[in-house]
Amino acid sequence: MTYKHAILPVSNLRIFQENPRFQPQENQDAAITKILLNKKLFGLISDIAKNGLDPSESIMVFNSQQRDEYIVKEGNRRITSVKLLNDPELVPSSFANRSDIIKRIINIIDENNYQSIPHVQCVIFEEDGELINHFIELKHTGENKGAGRIGWDTESQTRFTKQKDPYKNYLLSFINKIHPGYQDNSGFTTFERIISDPSVRKEIGMEIDRKKPAIILSDDMSTKKLFYIIDCLITKKIKVSDVYDKELRLKFIEKHLKTQEQLKSIETLYETYFKNGKSPSVTPITGTTETQHPVAPTTGTTETQHPVAPTTGTTGTQHPVTPTTGTTETQHPVAPTTGTTGTQHPVVPTAGTTETQHPVVPTAGTTGT
Repeated sequence: MTYKHAILPVSNLRIFQENPRFQPQENQDAAITKILLNKKLFGLISDIAKNGLDPSESIMVFNSQQRDEYIVKEGNRRITSVKLLNDPELVPSSFANRSDIIKRIINIIDENNYQSIPHVQCVIFEEDGELINHFIELKHTGENKGAGRIGWDTESQTRFTKQKDPYKNYLLSFINKIHPGYQDNSGFTTFERIISDPSVRKEIGMEIDRKKPAIILSDDMSTKKLFYIIDCLITKKIKVSDVYDKELRLKFIEKHLKTQEQLKSIETLYETYFKNGKSPSVTPITGTTETQHPVAPTTGTTETQHPVAPTTGTTGTQHPVTPTTGTTETQHPVAPTTGTTGTQHPVVPTAGTTETQHPVVPTAGTTGT
């Protein structure tokens, strides 16, 4: 390793005059001026005054030609901020509105009761060479096939901030339940924009309680409409420009959610997606109790009835079904037709049910084993 960790005096650190953020500067005052011209610096100054330097990010420096002096290769904005907080008079004399800048810094110091930071944690590299440049490149040039920093998407950011806003985390979970195909941040903020409109919520048939948090749907069609909207966001059929303001959202309702033809199309999309027997786990709403009843056969049919297992996550009570008038219902294995020889086997009950097996008496004229 050609680097070491050390705590260094801020006064011994020099701003890098060849910072890639701007053109090379002639001296320290020019470098500080260039950094100060970026208005975003005051956001950093305020944060450092309030919270101190980020302890997870060491300043990266290399040895200068001067004894006990180091050039800051990574962390120039942070060090400039600390230098100005420690001594506002370091604002270069040539800086426009210098007195206003100094007053602004002093106000930040007073508002946050800032205590001077005389020393900072640094990583000292022997030279301005390949190794220090490698680590800086990983920080500033993207993911680099996983070696660099991978930024959080909207969903990751929302989950991180869920303690501040539990509703957003709840909404992400809700979306996933409505549409199992939602796997990332496919239009999350656009979906928020859509359902934030009372007119859209009324048309869908939904109520939102951000405090609990909870979302209540009126009926199955409400679920299907939400499914359709999420599906359009996933497939990019709806963009934020389509629902950006109130007028556009009203047009969206007329175009997608109003007519019988549109609703039929929504139902077809929904039923096609769930054709394998799945259904969104938000139906029924969590916390409800639903009694499952098997369906009685149509008049004139012969059908063997099996109890229906309740939907996952619900509490189901099984009830025997009385067949419709005129039907023939056998709750036992069926005997072979007259004239055939059939070996009778007990029927294995459906998984999760309890059934009593009875031997079958063969029909007259048959031989049954």
